[in-house]
Amino acid sequence: MSQKSESGNSPEFPTATSEEPLGDRDSGGDSDSGQPARKRQRIRLSCLECRRRKLSCNRMRPCDRCIKSETPERCKYELKGGRVVDATSDAFPIEYRRVDPMTASLYERDERIRKLEQDLALLKKEFLGGRTSFDGASATTMSPMASGEGDGPPPDERREAVPNIALDHEKGELRFVRWKEFRTRFLGPHSAAMALTELTELSPFVKETADELFKAMSLQESKNRKKGEEVREALELRSDPVLEGLLPTKEEANALVTLYLDVCEQLHRIVHIPTFRRDYAQFWAPVEVRRPGARRAAFTALVLAIISISSALYSTPNVKFVGMLSDNHRSAVNWVKAVDDWLMRQSQKHRKLIHFQISCLLYLGKRVNTIKKKRFWTGSGALIQDGISLGLHRSTMHMAGKMSAYNQEMRRRIWATVQELDMQASFDFGLPTALSQLHYDVAAPSNLDDSQFDESSDELPQSKPSLDYTFSSYQHLSRQSLPLRLELSRFLYGPPGQSDYEEVVRYTEALQREISNLPAWDDVTSSSQSPKRPILAYTMLHIQLRQYMLPLHGQYVKLAKANSRYEFSERASYEAARDIISLHNKLYDQGIQALNFVREDLVNNAIKLCSVTLRQPRGTFFSGS
Repeated sequence: MSQKSESGNSPEFPTATSEEPLGDRDSGGDSDSGQPARKRQRIRLSCLECRRRKLSCNRMRPCDRCIKSETPERCKYELKGGRVVDATSDAFPIEYRRVDPMTASLYERDERIRKLEQDLALLKKEFLGGRTSFDGASATTMSPMASGEGDGPPPDERREAVPNIALDHEKGELRFVRWKEFRTRFLGPHSAAMALTELTELSPFVKETADELFKAMSLQESKNRKKGEEVREALELRSDPVLEGLLPTKEEANALVTLYLDVCEQLHRIVHIPTFRRDYAQFWAPVEVRRPGARRAAFTALVLAIISISSALYSTPNVKFVGMLSDNHRSAVNWVKAVDDWLMRQSQKHRKLIHFQISCLLYLGKRVNTIKKKRFWTGSGALIQDGISLGLHRSTMHMAGKMSAYNQEMRRRIWATVQELDMQASFDFGLPTALSQLHYDVAAPSNLDDSQFDESSDELPQSKPSLDYTFSSYQHLSRQSLPLRLELSRFLYGPPGQSDYEEVVRYTEALQREISNLPAWDDVTSSSQSPKRPILAYTMLHIQLRQYMLPLHGQYVKLAKANSRYEFSERASYEAARDIISLHNKLYDQGIQALNFVREDLVNNAIKLCSVTLRQPRGTFFSGS
């Protein structure tokens, strides 16, 4: 039996309050040699991780803090002589275990329990895909995002614990989202706004302290915010005399709006047609039955932006010309300028769906009426940047339960619209698209007619098959070829002189496969009474693929006479240009000229067709076609 000390503690199990080191226990004073006593070496009892973070440690193996932060492997202790030993190591000396003598007999049981807790923490970490532990230590990387498209999995319990932070399970990215309609804000994981959220143990303390210190101030701020919201809502319902003064007569506006909805909305889905028609009927209702806000400035701007697009497609026998410009064009320019000025004055913080609809319509209005043509490419890039800051390019599944099905679908439609506008501007200007290096995982818009859902829908009906034509068929199918078109954009607008003819042939075959996979929709015929015009979507889907044939083979067409290997390029260019012109002619035969105002296919392809034809000797295939 070992002899007890005066304090009653066993020397094998020194207490945590002992000031005497576990090493040399020399008495104080000078030694026999007359030399001053050696300074005692004090062993630090806390683990290295808790000491680094300056937090209290319960000095167990591993300690509770390391287990809670899911990093038990970091729990290490410094022993006598400076040696560092892992807390879970079997080589951990028994004399350094800080166990009270009264519970020494229970040590083995506690050790088994802690081992099980450690294994559970490791399994949890592995199950969550190697998620980073934001405990103030350096973050560990996570598993890369799996390839493929479509919306991601629904939120889990960790995401619900932090309602303003969206955790991307596959990439471990932090995204700040406001979760309200289109009032969302998308931030990357390295933004300054994310810094505090990484300190999960500090954040609750900061919040609690701020709530206590600024309680009175917060109460006053809450009152001011509520009052500010009431004032803002009242302002949103007000009309704008300047915009209303530019409106045409009701009959003319009805004709222009109907033309836009029947033609343009079968390509770029910007408005929900039944909802717009309901609000538009109230817009022109008599004052005595008109509901409050029916003539709000935002809706007036939306109407003006719509009619600025269809004005170029609308002609009457009474139209007047001054020089080469018609009255319709001058009116459209005035509408675009007025709406553009109004939109610039609006708050960027409190935007809604209607503000993004107006932005897209304004861009189309400028293209149709050729307003500031040199800014078409930068304008489409600005729409892309705006969409990214809103988070339109990311999956909406993590917003389920926080955002209506209607708003989720409208977000997908708006993103698909700005996507295609930027792709076309990139091709027209021969410049790279803003989408070429962007990661996106949002699903394509559903193949649904607007009558199948509205603002009150709890969930969307199942998307129709691709063979069933709807007003959303173009956007739904256009997404299928987007990866190939993005790859072609990077190939065509990358470093010059890097192309390989074998790669050109491979891309040509890929384009032909995409074209052959497009649905025919009963030879794109439709009755004159039906509002659906599948020929529009059919033509647009074919043209946006065939147009890439020309720049792909352009440099090889001139070499066809000297090298028969490149005759394939000559034929591919000729056929692509011929088919694009033929598709436009079919539209013209049905009285549809919408694509002529937003694209420059006819001029470019007519020139290419003539160029290839003139290179051929008389009587050949090309000159005789």
